[in-house]
Amino acid sequence: MSKISTISSYINKCELYVKSSNLNEIEDFIDEVICVYKKEIPGFTERLNTTSVMRMYEKINIEQAKSDLKNIKAMLNNYKDNIKCGILDSKRGKNEININNVANAEALTNVNITLEQVINNINELSDDILSKEEKEDLEDKLRVLESVVNSGDKEKIKSKLIKIFNFALEKGPAVVGLVSSAVSLLNEKILPLFS
Repeated sequence: MSKISTISSYINKCELYVKSSNLNEIEDFIDEVICVYKKEIPGFTERLNTTSVMRMYEKINIEQAKSDLKNIKAMLNNYKDNIKCGILDSKRGKNEININNVANAEALTNVNITLEQVINNINELSDDILSKEEKEDLEDKLRVLESVVNSGDKEKIKSKLIKIFNFALEKGPAVVGLVSSAVSLLNEKILPLFS
């Protein structure tokens, strides 16, 4: 079974389990999908009710489990699309850029930066720099930018970049630096569109 067909199989199962009323079956399926994809898809378990800290204190209900299924389905569809259009290498499972810095004739340093790492760094900024809502808003804007870049629509890309950088400039150098890092990840796809 190929990578794409395996992902498609899980997507189809998500659709089936959303219609189910058996909470134990749904939770077992969600646990299986998490085991398979949590290391492969950065941030896969974030915002899932089944992995929430509150789960230690109270059991999730059927609506929360079905909400998780919908989120998992969306993440798997996005992941599958990213593999299909070549954004991700299906063997590595990460969207990375490689930066090689030769310090001298004998030393070579490789640094891999992912969008998830940039978003994690944004979330680690103090609340004095960005509030929780602003961090979520910026994360959403970066994810939207990523999808717009994949669409190849020049005008939308320009518009999103201007909005993101204006926001970053209002918030200061720490935010500008992180936004610049995130945009540099997409440069491979942005630059050919404008040359």
